[in-house]
Amino acid sequence: MRIPTLLLSLLGAAAATTALSHTHHHTPQTSLKIYIPPSAPLPNPAALPPQTRATLNSLTKHHSAPLSEASNFHFHNVTPGSYLLDIHCLTHAFIPLRVDISSSSSSPSSSSSSSSEGDHPLQIEAWETFRGNDWGNKGEKVSAEVSDTKNAVVVVARMAGSKSYFMERSGFSVLSIFKNPIILLSLVSMGLFLGMPKLIENSRFPPKISYEFFFVQQKGGCWKKGGIC
Repeated sequence: MRIPTLLLSLLGAAAATTALSHTHHHTPQTSLKIYIPPSAPLPNPAALPPQTRATLNSLTKHHSAPLSEASNFHFHNVTPGSYLLDIHCLTHAFIPLRVDISSSSSSPSSSSSSSSEGDHPLQIEAWETFRGNDWGNKGEKVSAEVSDTKNAVVVVARMAGSKSYFMERSGFSVLSIFKNPIILLSLVSMGLFLGMPKLIENSRFPPKISYEFFFVQQKGGCWKKGGIC
C-alpha cells in the first residue's frame, strides 16, 4: 500500500514542478538600458566614479546594474511591473525615474520591445519623480527609444547637479562691513555731527544771528529767534 502512495506523491511533485517551470518559461522579460547624456555639470559622463550604480526596485523585485565602460547601465531579464529607478553616485545627483513595464499599453507614444520569447511585446514608459511624491502623480515624461543594435529600450536619465559635501568659507572683505545697517546709520550720524557745524559756519547768516548762535553754543544753552532761551 505504501508504493502507490509514494508513486502518487512523486507524480504530484513532478506535475507541480512542470507547471511552475512552464509558467516561468512564459513570463515575458525585456532588457533596459539607462543612458546618461552629456550636460553642463558633467560634460563627459565617463568621468563618473566606477562605484556608480543604478537600482531598479519595486515592492517585490530588485535589480542592480553597475556602470559600464560606455557610461551606461544595463538591466536584463526585467519582468513587467512598476519600478523606481535610482542612480547612486558620490559626485553627482540624478533625478529618480518611474519606469512602467507592461504587456499592453494604451499610450501610442510608448516604446515597445520584444520579450525574450519573442511573442510578448512589452511597453515601457518612464516619468520623472522625486522622494515623497505620490506614486499616482506622474511627472515629466522621459524619452524611451528602442535600441537598434540590441532588443532593449534606452531611457535617458537627467542629472540634477553636482553634490557638495563641504561649505566654502567666504573670505573677509572690507566692503562687507558697509552691508551692516548699524554701520551705515553710525556713519550717517557721524557725518551729521561733524559736518553740520561746518555747514553752519559757511552759511550766510546775518552777523547778529551768527553772534547770538555762537554765544549760546559756548554757554551751553538753547537759542531761538529773537533771543536766548
